[in-house]
Amino acid sequence: MQLHLELPGALTLSVAHALCDQVADAIHAQYPKAEVLVHADPQEVVKQARA
Repeated sequence: MQLHLELPGALTLSVAHALCDQVADAIHAQYPKAEVLVHADPQEVVKQARA
């Protein structure tokens, strides 16, 4: 499973990484056999791409 987590661009890389780990851990808790890859994307970049 892959997902993109849209986060505020002002977050530090360390904080964004920690949030991605928390999301991946929560998914693993429900689906232990799942392979999970979480990508962090800055919200501002995503909004510009959608405009």
